[in-house]
Amino acid sequence: MFGRVFLFLERSFIVLLRSTIMSCLVLLLVGGSGVATWNEAPIMRLQPATINEHLLWQYQLATTPVFTSMDALGEKVAVVIGTHPPHLLFIDAETGTPLWNFTPPEPTTVNITCLSVAANGDYVAIGTSNGSVYILDGSSGNIVQNWSFLGPIRDVTLSELGTFLGIAVAGFLVYASRHESTLLWARHIARPPHHCRRLSFRRSGSSFAVGLTNGRLYSVQAGDGDIIWEFVFDDAVDYLSLTVDDSFVAAATGETCVIFGQNGAVLQEYNLEHETLALSLTGRYFVLAQDRMVYIYSDNQPLPQYNHSFPAPITHLSLPQDGSYLLAGDVHGAAYALSTQENRLLWNIPLNEPILEFLIPDNDDYFVIVTQNSLVALLLTSKLANIYSTQAMVLFALSTVALVALTLWIILPWRYRKT
Repeated sequence: MFGRVFLFLERSFIVLLRSTIMSCLVLLLVGGSGVATWNEAPIMRLQPATINEHLLWQYQLATTPVFTSMDALGEKVAVVIGTHPPHLLFIDAETGTPLWNFTPPEPTTVNITCLSVAANGDYVAIGTSNGSVYILDGSSGNIVQNWSFLGPIRDVTLSELGTFLGIAVAGFLVYASRHESTLLWARHIARPPHHCRRLSFRRSGSSFAVGLTNGRLYSVQAGDGDIIWEFVFDDAVDYLSLTVDDSFVAAATGETCVIFGQNGAVLQEYNLEHETLALSLTGRYFVLAQDRMVYIYSDNQPLPQYNHSFPAPITHLSLPQDGSYLLAGDVHGAAYALSTQENRLLWNIPLNEPILEFLIPDNDDYFVIVTQNSLVALLLTSKLANIYSTQAMVLFALSTVALVALTLWIILPWRYRKT
């Protein structure tokens, strides 16, 4: 009798001890996986992150870029860099490997002044300060077509398939086809000293927007050069952007930003002096910077949805196609990522050299920062956050195994105990 009671108490103590040990182990494992939550991962911290946490690749430049662009070239996403003396360099945006380069047959004193890449990436157009325009094969850099004009080329814009080309030279707007050496038409729209300053083709190819130094903004019919609508600013148009579906046109001077509809109707006007601005390609988000403040507008509302104060004046802004986050660069060379939906700073990285531009591919999780001396490709999500997420999955699996082992350890002694 006493033997059975003693055996029962002994086994109860063993089961209790096992349960306590296993519970502590499970709590330790499950608690340890907490570092993998989004709010606690290093990407969300407000203190500066190290560049190695986000670095995808880095490419040192021999000379300071004059302009840059990021576009699809065939099956690759390429970073296009123009420098002085005139030279184009195309780099695979995913690996940082040079694809091809092009040096126009021009004197070394000539600058490449503008660049446009067809939406399908098959063709690239460039203009020079010497009045030359070249259309290049996007896969090889070979010259497909070229023209010469009197006066520097202010801007060029290719249609979606690269078939047609708009050219801004002096006070003329010129329309050409890569299949023909002769021009389709030319329209004089500005008198000296004013000239065309910004060009942007609609994806549909039906028309393009033209901004002038005299403050005029035109929507011009591609087929015959007729003006569809116009708007007059008080100062030179220095920013022009169209959404991917052609539903919105954003144009700005140094003090006024206007969002237009397809027929030229003014949807929203923002009278705010700014240093830089950006429009998401879907048109949902519009952001502008005034000194240290960045204002985030959404859905063409008259008042900002959010505003965010940065430690130093902001000089560059960029949005991805969906506008889900914002990239900002300040005067000291620091880069910031900000959630536009929550007005939350994701991270900041001090690059310690002037930022010239942000390049963001469509539907991807990385971007390229252009500085005076290099191209820096960064992952939006920290590498450490990804490592922690992997650790969390492993710890969760171990926790599950531990729970199963605990259950078996508790049950088996009772089921198979000696009588």
